[in-house]
Amino acid sequence: MAEFEEMMRTAGLAGLCVFGLLFLARLWWGWRTRKARGHLFAAGPAVMSLQVLSMAALALIGFGVLMFLFVVQRGTMFMPFPVQAGLAIVFSGYILLELFLAAWPRRRALWLRAIGALGMAGVGALGLLLSNAALGAFAYPPEDEGVVLARVPFEGEWMATGAGGSGATNHHDRIASQKYAADLAALCADGRAFRGAGVTHEESCTFGARVLSPVDGVVAHVLDGLPDGESKQVLPGNHVVIRFGEDHYVALAHFQQGSILVREGDAVRAGQEIARAGNSGNSDFAHLHIHVQDGPVYDIRASKALPYRFAEMERRRFLWWARVRGGYLLSNDRVRPAS
Repeated sequence: MAEFEEMMRTAGLAGLCVFGLLFLARLWWGWRTRKARGHLFAAGPAVMSLQVLSMAALALIGFGVLMFLFVVQRGTMFMPFPVQAGLAIVFSGYILLELFLAAWPRRRALWLRAIGALGMAGVGALGLLLSNAALGAFAYPPEDEGVVLARVPFEGEWMATGAGGSGATNHHDRIASQKYAADLAALCADGRAFRGAGVTHEESCTFGARVLSPVDGVVAHVLDGLPDGESKQVLPGNHVVIRFGEDHYVALAHFQQGSILVREGDAVRAGQEIARAGNSGNSDFAHLHIHVQDGPVYDIRASKALPYRFAEMERRRFLWWARVRGGYLLSNDRVRPAS
């Protein structure tokens, strides 16, 4: 996994260099051709129409790529934040420069403009496709159709490796009973998910992390004793199901073997430690799985998934942290308890 983190860092740096060079090249070209350019509104209606269409295509591809980078492309979560931020800023600068140049078009034959517009139509179509995929990820049920969890079930900063209400960002979407489930991984102090090569359990910043109850409730079901990394035949591995509210149940799974601190029938409070994160069950790397269902047993065939939100949290979905009330998670989100 550490190799994947390094691969995403390299990919981000490559993208940063490519768009940085494009920006500089287009800036130089714009300066060199400045005397041959005229304002868009000074051109005829045919030229104006073609340029406006080109500008719309540029806006679409700019929005689509940025949304894809931050929301849909799951590998982005492993890209170091400075690289991710630099790539987003440089790419945005490049798109804004292209929009400026399109608003001050060069004087050239109409047929050449038409050929350019055809190329931009393809760019716009791609932008529309990416934008549509990203906007579909935000199709999450409103708060009154789900339940609210009192807090996030951990301390420190974690990232969502799979979350949301659609298949665009959530691999659980294909299972009706886990449609709104989220997988989360803890981050080390340096922002990485793994130490060293990320091969052993101990090199995961998630393995052994404290997991807290997200609600006030009563423990309905507990399974413990399964070995980490060797129990894939039991989907949730070591897990706890807590009853809260009006017959709602929150399931938390993949705990470290022998780490569960509660038993069936125990009353728990939001923020109380219930176990340690691990890698038991059908898990490729140490993480915390959470979802809300309508039954007391973790059964993907018999239970029904319920959409849920957190009463309050701090979330970074793009380049900035925001305090969010009644918010949900999407893949790539960074999240921490509200301070």
